Amino acid sequence: MAASRKWICVRLATFEDADEAAFLQTFFGRRDLPNTAFVLLAPDGRTRLTRTQRGPLGLVGEATDDGPAELARYLDRVAADYQAKTAPAALPQTLDFRRALNVAACDSQPLLVLLAPGEAGRSAASARIAKLAWDARYVGRLQYAVVADAADLEALDRRPAGSGVLLVEPGRFGLTGQVVDEIPLKDLARLPARIDTFLKERTPPDKEHRRHVRDGRRNGIKWQTVVPQTDGPAAGK
Repeated sequence: MAASRKWICVRLATFEDADEAAFLQTFFGRRDLPNTAFVLLAPDGRTRLTRTQRGPLGLVGEATDDGPAELARYLDRVAADYQAKTAPAALPQTLDFRRALNVAACDSQPLLVLLAPGEAGRSAASARIAKLAWDARYVGRLQYAVVADAADLEALDRRPAGSGVLLVEPGRFGLTGQVVDEIPLKDLARLPARIDTFLKERTPPDKEHRRHVRDGRRNGIKWQTVVPQTDGPAAGK
């Protein structure tokens, strides 16, 4: 984890964004896009510093006995050539609320949703929340989504009272969510304390992969990707 702090780690949308899928295919030189990919890029976001692998340990050899530690040392060595001039400032938000809710459920994390119809208010609030997102107390502990229209939040158990921040507990399969707390935009100064309470009081769901998949199939739970999946168990279905 310490080594990753020297990098901007991007969770790929892959089959959820057509433009990104096309971009990723340029790294693989193949028609079928794999459902997992790992590569280190230079700050320009395009120049490859490593070969594209199916996972991070591919950079140091899957069979090594000290894989994670060796990977950390490797990341430190490469990062030494690219010293950051400023700290990250952008809110690490997911593509949209639908995908954010699903990612949060997959990672057993809570979701912070900023609802602000006006562009100026949305931009100002996003900047304030971004400072919290990159704070050592919260980094990597929540997922984020920014929404301009409350109609996009129909998967939640209740409609928000108005513009503000929603702290959401995602449903088991990432298709629904429970609003645990709601903070109006005028009260954003109280957001850190409310997040602290939320994180302290929540109990992350206990998921076992095989049982989770089995229960989803039994309940007819399906996820429709934007780009047809060409790799993995769901390919061709």
